[in-house]
Amino acid sequence: DEDVSAVTLISAEKFFVHWEIILSLDGEICFYHQFDLKDQRVHFMFPESTLGDNITLFPYMNAFKQMYDCQISCTVPKYLQDIIKLYYPDVTLTDELPDDVYATYYMIGQNYK
Repeated sequence: DEDVSAVTLISAEKFFVHWEIILSLDGEICFYHQFDLKDQRVHFMFPESTLGDNITLFPYMNAFKQMYDCQISCTVPKYLQDIIKLYYPDVTLTDELPDDVYATYYMIGQNYK
């Protein structure tokens, strides 16, 4: 809720937040966007350093997809890719963050590619 110019908005939130962005110029709205995941690509980044934590989060990724009616892609360690392919065949696996993502969620851990 303040005037900004030439900035990039990045959230450091640790939880899912519905955003609404309203930009105005001289009191007139020139841009409006409400965060909406429907039909958008959402990417999940899983760390290299964990095994059990990653496996327990996979069902939540799938539930997120169903709840928000979005497309899901993810980056997981090589040793977990066969599990994703077997149990979540509609999830796209990538080695890098795709260019066309609407939102990215970094799952627990700290060692990302």
